[in-house]
Amino acid sequence: MYFGIILLPDDRAGAALAAYAQRVSADGPTIMCLGEKYLPHITLLHVDGTPEQAAELWDRCLSSVPATVEIHPTGVQFAAYAPDDIYLPDGGVYVGVEALRRSDLAAAHLRVLGHARDMGLRVLSGADEAFRPHVTLAALTATDRFTAPLPPAELLVPFDARLAWGEMGPHGTFSVIEASAP
Repeated sequence: MYFGIILLPDDRAGAALAAYAQRVSADGPTIMCLGEKYLPHITLLHVDGTPEQAAELWDRCLSSVPATVEIHPTGVQFAAYAPDDIYLPDGGVYVGVEALRRSDLAAAHLRVLGHARDMGLRVLSGADEAFRPHVTLAALTATDRFTAPLPPAELLVPFDARLAWGEMGPHGTFSVIEASAP
């Protein structure tokens, strides 16, 4: 099973991210989009393990990773993914808000990565130097007729995000099992 240690945006940022995701995906065939079913989040690490291992990883993270981290969005990225990607097995277009890899965010990622490695868990992707903090807004099927609305200014202001963990669903989505206090 796949699990993740993630950061959940505050309510204001979460609503802005979901609203923009809905606008972006309104123009084209959608594979996944933030909203009621899928939570906005920043992944610190995805791992393959048992529920018991994931709970132990969470316990280790609670004592060593800050309960909240400030996220600094830098812009919106669109990227084509070929088939056989772990998150987009049929390929598609990733749409996400990229975040600045600040020292506190990178340190949180490295702490989680260290715990996962100490436990012998298989890390899925985006670890260590490949860590790229972002919020996936949507995944679209490839289309040459897609046009993206400009992101509103409120989407690109810093926000706080709180530590959580959960089981990974399709396309890197999450069902939160437990989160730190707001």
